[in-house]
Formats: sequence, structure tokens, C-alpha cells
Amino acid sequence: MSLGRNIRFVGHEIHHISEPNFKSLPQIDNIIYKTTIEELKWAEEATYKIGEWRDIFRSTYIRWALAINGLHQASKTYSDPKWRRSGKKFIVTGFRMRNEVQIVDAPIAKWDGNVAADAHLKSVNMIASYGIIDLYSCFEELIFDFYKSYLKHKPDVFLVGPANKDFRKIYNNRESDPEAWNSAFEERLGNWQRKKLYESLPQVFLSYMNTVGLEKPKDYEHTSPETWVETLKGIAILRNCLTHGQKFVPEDLAEISKKPYSMGFNFKVGEEINLSTKHLMSVELFGDQLLRALNISIIEKAEKEKIKYINK
Repeated sequence: MSLGRNIRFVGHEIHHISEPNFKSLPQIDNIIYKTTIEELKWAEEATYKIGEWRDIFRSTYIRWALAINGLHQASKTYSDPKWRRSGKKFIVTGFRMRNEVQIVDAPIAKWDGNVAADAHLKSVNMIASYGIIDLYSCFEELIFDFYKSYLKHKPDVFLVGPANKDFRKIYNNRESDPEAWNSAFEERLGNWQRKKLYESLPQVFLSYMNTVGLEKPKDYEHTSPETWVETLKGIAILRNCLTHGQKFVPEDLAEISKKPYSMGFNFKVGEEINLSTKHLMSVELFGDQLLRALNISIIEKAEKEKIKYINK
């Protein structure tokens, strides 16, 4: 789970289209699909989630941006000639043992202003790296959250085939024994997710799109589910480099940087991987735009399906 889940800086509000001031709202980020058709409740739940996930992505990005901003401000403070002339030292303390039994605070580094300023700037790349890893975990949670939500409404994939005979029986008796069904389904869903974790995240996302039957929004000309998958691959490659301590840009990360869906990445083979707030901004922007595209795609899919249920 992303560490940013419990920290929200932005929030989101829900407004009804019938509100008197609806047209004066400064911005509408997503639309919730309301329906009384039970077979389309998956779309209502999915579109309701989008506002929350946009909040999670923004807040996760903001937290890491704040940390990086703090490093820059600290560097500015400690490099100021006034601070250096004051004769002060920047002291880092840690726990140390005294007399082999007592734990005490003790200085473990003592720097003048220039050294302290440089140390803060050198930490930016590391903090930005953790930010990328955290944002990637948001994509993992988002995709599995939407996928599982759909399967709860449409468990058909778990009901086909002779191997699922007993499970189908529990499903068919779900109204008379909902507790047995809920328990069996949660167990099956958990097993499904554990198996899915062996697939790459872009594969899981494409599987979700295909399972639901989501397509590129009809007004989209420059991007599609296929390009969204390629962008996810780029973020995944960067994340893997960071988690495995790869210092230099590999060929596959450099290749992604040449694509039109590279999020502005400009990595070149053999150069050091050096990250900043702008890389976090690019990844957060992709998250924002992916949610927007999903919102439209889900509504278009639901509207197509609605005709089938109305004409029953």
C-alpha cells in the first residue's frame, strides 16, 4: 500500500448537476455515473472511486514535493553567507552507546554551511526516487482496486468451467446464504490477486481493460489503451531501476524516452539516473490523465450497455 494513502492535502467535493451554482464551479474533474440498473452498478462504483484516487495521486505527489522543497530551502539557508559567518555548525545526531548500557544522543556529523548545503542537495535524487516508487505503488493499488471492484459486480470469470462447479453452486445459492458466498468469493478474489501479482502491472491493466470491455474514448485522437500501457511500462522500468539500485540508465529506459508517450523523460544510455521534482510531476500528470480517460471510457461503455438492459 502506498504510504500516501492516509495523507490527503487536496480532497474532493461531489456536486449534483441540479445545484443552482453548478455552472459556476471552477472545474469538474470527473463525472459519477448514477444508475438504477443493477447490471451497471459496476460503472457507478468505478466512477465514484475516481475522485478519491485523483486525491491520492495528488496528495502522494505533494508530500514528496514538499520534502524536496525542504531540501532546497535548507540548502539555501546553510549556503547563505550570513549563516556561515555566524560560526554555526550543522550537526547531525544519532543514538550511540555510553558505558555499553546507556543509549544517548550524540553528534555523528558536524558540517560547516557549504558542506551542509551540498549534502541537502545531494539528497534530492534519493527523495525523488522514493517518490517515484511510491507513485508507482499508487498505480498498482488503483488498477487492482478497479479490477476487483468490477469482478465483485461481474464474477463470471470465476464461474465458468468444470473446475468451478462447487463455486457456481455457492453462487447460485448466494441469496439464501450470502455469508457463504461472500466468504468464498473473498477467498477466490484473494487467490486471483496473488496470481495476478506475477504478471507485470501493464499486463494487469490491459487485462482489466479487456475484461471490462473498455475502449479509447471516442474523442481521443492521440492516446489509446495501448499507449497508456506503454507509459506504464516506462514508469515500471524506472521503478525497477530504483528498487534494484541501478545507477546508470539502461537501454530499455532510454528507448522509452524516445517515444511520444515518454512523459517528457530524457534518459540516455549510460548516464546516471538523476531525478527531480519534474519527474514526479510527469508521473502524477499521467495518473491524472489516466483517471480522466478511464472516467470517460467507463461512462461510454455503460451507456452502450444501458440500451441492452432498457430493451429487455
